[in-house]
Amino acid sequence: MAAGDVNSRYLGRAGNTVTVSGTCEAAGGTAIYISGTSARAGNHIIQCLVNNRDTAAEGEQVVINSNNGTDDSHAGAVYIVGEGVDVDTYNYYCLMAM
Repeated sequence: MAAGDVNSRYLGRAGNTVTVSGTCEAAGGTAIYISGTSARAGNHIIQCLVNNRDTAAEGEQVVINSNNGTDDSHAGAVYIVGEGVDVDTYNYYCLMAM
């Protein structure tokens, strides 16, 4: 996989919220679109847990509902900034409002 690639699966739905989990690839500063692509993103992320599968030593900065590191710049996107320049694999678990 390359930076920006996302593998999502919907776990469940309760009212207007949906739970999504999966893996994604990010390097440096990368926007991840949980709904698939930037054109389909739009569901507001309420909460998102992201952890690096490749190494626990690196710390990452995660901004939800962002495609450029600025708060609330794009609903349904997660902006990940890792310490390294190489592509890392991340697990994520999101609660989204439809």
